Amino acid sequence: MRLPKSEWKNAMKLRKICASLAMVMLLPSCMTNGLALSRDTICAGWAAIHLDPASIDGLTERDARAILAHNEFGLVQGCW
Repeated sequence: MRLPKSEWKNAMKLRKICASLAMVMLLPSCMTNGLALSRDTICAGWAAIHLDPASIDGLTERDARAILAHNEFGLVQGCW
């Protein structure tokens, strides 16, 4: 049984719509609930910065703040 040309076009449109809906319905299965970061991932590459007293005297205010922020971040994350 052959469909008339006008019905064939409608059937093809319906097929495209169904395929699009199926793809949209599958999208949530690709999503996650957030970043999968563990303590090891967060702390990778981080180590506390310890300075000698002689080095501390030569730091600029900006460098001292950067080191302090670095060390506080690691402390809050539980890296040390």
